[in-house]
Amino acid sequence: MQQRVLAINPACRVTPVERFIEADNLSEVVEGGFDYVLDCIDSFRTKAALIYQRTGNLRAVQLLLGHTKVDSTVRYLGIELEDGLSIAERIDI
Repeated sequence: MQQRVLAINPACRVTPVERFIEADNLSEVVEGGFDYVLDCIDSFRTKAALIYQRTGNLRAVQLLLGHTKVDSTVRYLGIELEDGLSIAERIDI
């Protein structure tokens, strides 16, 4: 993937991470300043956790998962309901 990105834009700085990523090691893997994350994640739970961790956008995760209720998304992510609802209020869900 690195070669393909650089073929499109040679000015990009690509940092390949070749390891299995799960919600448990997500913080460790994406630690640092990234503008974008290109992924080959096949687990919705891990993808949802990545999006939530990097953006805090509970609504985006809710839409990705097709959930109609925020509390379903909060349970899926394994975060506290109060934290999820507090975030949802700040982004006008």
